[in-house]
Amino acid sequence: MASTGSAQKETLNKFISGWKNANAEEMLAVASDDYTQQTLPFSLGHDVRPKQVAEVMLPKLYSILENYELKIHQVVHDVENQKAAVYAISKADTPFGFPWLNEFSAFITFNNAGDKVVNVQEMVDTEFFQKFFPAYQSFLSQNK
Repeated sequence: MASTGSAQKETLNKFISGWKNANAEEMLAVASDDYTQQTLPFSLGHDVRPKQVAEVMLPKLYSILENYELKIHQVVHDVENQKAAVYAISKADTPFGFPWLNEFSAFITFNNAGDKVVNVQEMVDTEFFQKFFPAYQSFLSQNK
């Protein structure tokens, strides 16, 4: 169990490093081939997204976040259940004038070896999400 725990911790640190650097490639480097991601709460109605979608969406999102900062407030790591939870706040400027200020928790699941992330469920600030993403979608459609 100790070696699996060490592998999970190393994987988690790599994932968080990519997150802090707003670097999707770095984050997804530790994602398994069958990786999935889902935005929570369920009431938002978002489907589970496969890795292939995250590989397109994350770089696009990070590309518009200027002066990005991520502050981690809490990390809980449960080796036995192959999970970690991260509570964080990120902030950034955007080219369309809507400030990015997202308070959220990420629930991360590791594979059996602990060297890959197989799933991330991200509980977002719904008030922010419901205001930001229509503005973001409008920006994307105007800047194709």
